[in-house]
Amino acid sequence: MRKIPKYFPDPPVEEHIHVLVEPPPVSTSASGEVLELRKQLALMQELLNKSVYVFDVVVKPKRVKTFKWTVNIEHATLEGLKNFIRGACPTPALENDGAVLNILNDEGKYFPVNDQDLRELLQVFVSKNNLKFTVIVETPSKPFNEWTFPKVCELYGLSDDPNPSTDVYPIFHCGCVDTKNEKYKAALRKLFDELETRVATTPIDLSYEATKSIYSYTYLASATYPFKDQVKIVPESLIEGKNGVGILTMVNHVQPGESWV
Repeated sequence: MRKIPKYFPDPPVEEHIHVLVEPPPVSTSASGEVLELRKQLALMQELLNKSVYVFDVVVKPKRVKTFKWTVNIEHATLEGLKNFIRGACPTPALENDGAVLNILNDEGKYFPVNDQDLRELLQVFVSKNNLKFTVIVETPSKPFNEWTFPKVCELYGLSDDPNPSTDVYPIFHCGCVDTKNEKYKAALRKLFDELETRVATTPIDLSYEATKSIYSYTYLASATYPFKDQVKIVPESLIEGKNGVGILTMVNHVQPGESWV
């Protein structure tokens, strides 16, 4: 108040002085860039304020179609994700005890080992507004000494009994053929001729896995030859099962659609 005479040199008319203070004028028009930032911020805040989201999930191997997974990310579990995959696109590899889920998106590959890892990962996806990812079902190799008879029976669909007996083995009926038939004679001649060539050029006593495959193929080809179009040999056939996906060295395919190794 002491500075009033500085601004009002003439004595005030009234004893009471009222000073009105107004803020500087603010422009009500914001630039397009500012409005877009505000819109993005509001959208991000809306996403962060909720817990239930719908993710687009692709399951590999051999799947390209996306599936909608609705989940509360605060309560998401690896087992819940596995159950979703079982229902949306049954994957035999999931039934393996050691099956693990690895997750891939545009920014990298992730390896959640527990439920908390999965929840934190989903939160990161939400914060970046990236709700699409790929699940890779992997089955790490199991040491031979960890296999038990009950597990083998379960793997091959022989029995679910925790203590099975050898009676679970299916009965195998086999027979014999008259090798004097001309077509079998021709197959045997081809086998002997080819074995003679193999032994002379590829010593089996110095063999590695590849050499053993060559000799195995010779026998398979001779056994398959008499059946012509009924049976075909498929080298390095890709198969999928509870133990994952892999390549078999040789597979005999029987028409129509059945096969044995």
